[in-house]
Amino acid sequence: MIIDELYIGGFGKWRDTAFSFAPGINLFVAPNEAGKTTLLAALFAALYGLKRDYLRTTRYLEDYDRYYPWDGGPYETIIRYRLDGQHFRLHRQLAKERDVAKLYREPELADITLMYQEDRRKEYNFVERHLGLNRTLFTDVTWVRKEPVQAARQLLPTLANQNEGDPLANALLAQLEQEISAIGRKESAASTLIGKLAKELEQAEQSLKQAELDWQSVQHLTREVASWQEDLNRKQRERMQLETKLELLRQAETSWQERWQRSFQTTRAAELAEWEKAAQDEAERKLHSRMKEQLLRLEQEMTGLREWTSSLPSTSRTDKGEFYLSFAQISEAEWQEWIEGWYALRVYTERHSVPDEPVIDLEKLQSDYLAGLQLYRETERLRNETDRLAARLEEAERADGNAQQPGFTDRQGALEPESTVSPISRTSRVAQKRKRKAARRSLAWYAAALFWMAGGMIGWWNDLQLPALAAWILAVCTAAVVWHLGRRQQSAVPGRDTSSAQASHSPAVASEFAARKSALQHELAMRRSQLEEAESALRRLLIEWDVAEWEAFVSLRERWLVRLHERKTRTQEEAERQRIQARLERKMLDWGVPPHLSFEEAAALVLSEHAKWEQRTREEQERLKEEVAQQKERMARMERLETLEKEQAELLEQWRSQVRAILLKDQQELEQRRKEAEAERSRLEEVLTMLRENIAQARGEIGQRGEIAWAKAKSNCEDIRARLDDARMRRDALLLAKEALEEAMEEWRRDISPALNQTASLVMKQISSGRYRDVRLDPSEQFAVRVIEPKRREIVEQDRFSSGTQDQLSFAQRVALLQTISAEREPLPIFLDDHFIHYDQVRLEAALDFLLELSESHQVFLFSCQGRECDYLQPVLAENKRHKLHNWSVL
Repeated sequence: MIIDELYIGGFGKWRDTAFSFAPGINLFVAPNEAGKTTLLAALFAALYGLKRDYLRTTRYLEDYDRYYPWDGGPYETIIRYRLDGQHFRLHRQLAKERDVAKLYREPELADITLMYQEDRRKEYNFVERHLGLNRTLFTDVTWVRKEPVQAARQLLPTLANQNEGDPLANALLAQLEQEISAIGRKESAASTLIGKLAKELEQAEQSLKQAELDWQSVQHLTREVASWQEDLNRKQRERMQLETKLELLRQAETSWQERWQRSFQTTRAAELAEWEKAAQDEAERKLHSRMKEQLLRLEQEMTGLREWTSSLPSTSRTDKGEFYLSFAQISEAEWQEWIEGWYALRVYTERHSVPDEPVIDLEKLQSDYLAGLQLYRETERLRNETDRLAARLEEAERADGNAQQPGFTDRQGALEPESTVSPISRTSRVAQKRKRKAARRSLAWYAAALFWMAGGMIGWWNDLQLPALAAWILAVCTAAVVWHLGRRQQSAVPGRDTSSAQASHSPAVASEFAARKSALQHELAMRRSQLEEAESALRRLLIEWDVAEWEAFVSLRERWLVRLHERKTRTQEEAERQRIQARLERKMLDWGVPPHLSFEEAAALVLSEHAKWEQRTREEQERLKEEVAQQKERMARMERLETLEKEQAELLEQWRSQVRAILLKDQQELEQRRKEAEAERSRLEEVLTMLRENIAQARGEIGQRGEIAWAKAKSNCEDIRARLDDARMRRDALLLAKEALEEAMEEWRRDISPALNQTASLVMKQISSGRYRDVRLDPSEQFAVRVIEPKRREIVEQDRFSSGTQDQLSFAQRVALLQTISAEREPLPIFLDDHFIHYDQVRLEAALDFLLELSESHQVFLFSCQGRECDYLQPVLAENKRHKLHNWSVL
């Protein structure tokens, strides 16, 4: 922040005076009472005004009266300063009766006052908004003096780095401190809110004691007034409820009037739908719904009759020029061909439309059928072979068991080996011959089934429906026969010839039986394994098509084939119908039928024209008969239309009568409720009037007897006591909140001290020629300064040093605060008013050297009544335009 210029219209001894300042050091040299301190106060007043901080109401500083213009001129200042790269001009009227502040942005001098929000005292704190520092914090930081920091607690959140604490907590802590200061910590402080309330309470209690002496005489009247007042309040609430009820009734009556008017205007079924939606109960809704359906039916029929009447052709005689077509130029063969196509088209049109395409893959169905058929045959073959091998194995086991009996050799020893083998071989040959014959029969039936199936497929593809269906039925029957023969073959068990076992009469035969049994067992196991694999594959195929057995799959396939055939047939019929229609349309276009007509309209036109053309040759009597018949039909329909209109009118009248009955009933209820409410309101008005009269009369008597003074005193006392209790509770709550918030922020506050201590130590080391190197600032005690004595290493308080050292410590303290706050904001100026009086020459020169370094980033205002500062700084100030010497001693 750089202050460029200050104009004083009137401030203390200064009047109509302008000062310009350099951005570096501004040295003001003048004797005492020359106005240096007044100029410094004018600078602060120009920036912040002359009002106190941390108060809810407007209070002025003591400087207001001290620096009031001596000659009675305008109490005003104008200051120009730079901040954050912008130039501002702040004009203040400091007089209480004309307290106005205006802020302008330079160089365009645009008034930006209203861009800033007023505080609770209706004041614009421009510099506080810019810097985040109020007047107290600004003077604590920038004004180097020995006094302690006034707003140390409020300065703590400002000193904290933004990354080290919560800005919301800092703002809340500052707000809490302002609230606590405004309320007051002690009740003895007369300037605080609690002190004022305590004093007012004491006075009010004295007045109450005096008024209580007159209260005994009017106690009874007071209780009665309270009771009457309670009754009055209750009755007034009842009256307000009645007014609300009456307003609702008036709205209901307005709505009833609208419904009554609308009942006369309703003539259509669509309007009854709105009545149905707005019905108040189920009976009314059913009434509207029933009437709406009946009216809709009548309206539809009437609309149809009107359309038919309007669409009737003229019945007057027509000549040749009134026909579209000239049938004299159309040959009979061509007409017969067209009429045959028309009838064929009607036949096709009367049939059902083509159903949806079945969702099935025909190729997959056929391939799965062939695969399943092969698996089914394979399972039948393997099952027959398994049964046959099982039977042979059983026979071999029985023969082997007979051969191993103990007495077998003795009984059959005379038999030859050839005779033992021959019975078994003969039985086996007979069984094999029987199986071959059964296999040939099965193969023949299989061939027949395939033949009929192929014939059905061929007939289906050639659109021969009946032959294809007959072939499929024969194929199904043949498959059933094949299946039955297979079942019989499975159930047939080869004959058991007990003579074979009896013929085995030698050990060689027994050995041969054992070998044959082993071979049969191995072959039977192999066939059963193959049978299980074939059955598993067939079962998977059936599961895929969601059927339980092969016959169901065959039936499913037949159904799909029939459905596909029917679909194709209907598709072909649709194509044939479209072909016939296209041919008929071409014919009609050739005959001169208008192309914009649809096919049905064009065909109807052709038929009508042909009929008219045929009728032209008929006798005039026939035409008159037809005209009479048509007129009769027209009259009949007109009569029907009149009848329907009468029914409609009667139905509407019936509905209106019922609706009006409902509305009249609702009106009676509304009127009854309104009359009751008005009667209740009249009764309440009488009661309220009586209560008001009683209360007024009683209060008049109480006023004559001094109750008003007691009531006012008591009310005032209770109000002040409530306000005092509220202020105490608020103060205690704010203190608790502040203590809790301070405890929570104690951790990050501790981080403030090291940086401040380091800066203060560096400054003190430089201006004390290295004597004091360790300076400590305590934020919790208004930034009190302590020094660690370098020789004895003991802690020394600031007030134990000499006056010069105390001034140096204050200088180090303020510079540390200034640099810490400026690091987070704009570089702030620093003000020194005769601060170096107690400095010796060595330390003065060291301090001035430090100020020269500080002036590179901060604006310095140095006021002095001596010539030492000027003697030392004059060579530097004369050579550098950044600095400026204000020597008032030569004026």
